[in-house]
Amino acid sequence: RNIEHFDKIHQAIKQADFYDNLLTFFMKRDISQANLQVIPMSEAKIDIQKVSKLPVENFIVKYLKQLKQGMECNLSVEYKLKELTVFQIKAQIKAFCDYERKNASTIQKSNISVE
Repeated sequence: RNIEHFDKIHQAIKQADFYDNLLTFFMKRDISQANLQVIPMSEAKIDIQKVSKLPVENFIVKYLKQLKQGMECNLSVEYKLKELTVFQIKAQIKAFCDYERKNASTIQKSNISVE
């Protein structure tokens, strides 16, 4: 993207004293108060978070509005992702959603919802 920037870095790395200066820089840096658990938000972090999500989490994000309204379980199975079996989606979605059975004139329907 920024070829000039990386060319300058490459030229700096080639200099004889580069690594000595780099070591000195890091040795003089005070990291005693640094919280290594907090990673700054960046494009790379967002990308990693996206690919690290479970398929069921992506499903919930995609159908959140319908889930909040009480999506019928059979619809969730129809909308399921290709990589999940019916058993897998039902099992995984239980960790994130509540199931509610509704009886309407002897017809039982199961709804899932997110609060």
